[in-house]
Amino acid sequence: AAALDERNKRIQALLERERQFNRDASHELRTPLAVALGASEVMEASGEQGAAFSLLKTALEDTQLLTDGILWLGRDPSKSEACDVTDVCRKGVEAYGHMVGDRDVEVGFEGQDAVSMPVPQPVARVIVGNLLKNALSYTEHGSVGVSIKPGRVDIIDTGVGYGQVDEDKQGFGVGLSLVTRLCQHFDIEFSIDRISDSGSDSGSDSGSNSGTI
Repeated sequence: AAALDERNKRIQALLERERQFNRDASHELRTPLAVALGASEVMEASGEQGAAFSLLKTALEDTQLLTDGILWLGRDPSKSEACDVTDVCRKGVEAYGHMVGDRDVEVGFEGQDAVSMPVPQPVARVIVGNLLKNALSYTEHGSVGVSIKPGRVDIIDTGVGYGQVDEDKQGFGVGLSLVTRLCQHFDIEFSIDRISDSGSDSGSDSGSNSGTI
């Protein structure tokens, strides 16, 4: 009994150190990120355009999402409030829809108004944002759709499929890992499934993939 008690104390100490590191690292990153994002907004307001600026702004927004997600991993989930996930998804589609560029990809959204999700709005933004960006980045043609029902959010795409991306094109592993950890932290079910193999006009395997929260 004494040995078990000592082991539990060590585990709790390790967990607390991890939570403290998450909090400290996130807070240290938030200040320079806020400064950089502010500078990018000034550049945008002055008419700054171009591919390099778009890449800079996207990278800063991605890093901010990552930082916010890590920060919430260090907080007590029982003290959090629910948010309107319909609004979060709608704004996510508006914010990231441009990522398809000139690809033949249709971005769709359907859902009931004011569907509640039992997490703070920043956490929902991190979860939905990472899944949306992943789907939009790896779908070369077809569609990316967001479907919202009470107790369920589906992000379905016709991309190559999770785990099937060429190594030189991978770049969202941390984002999906963070989504998984946040869902576990807030006791939300999260799954990634390949739901069909439909093929495409080009002969490549497009299929259909679903990220479900």
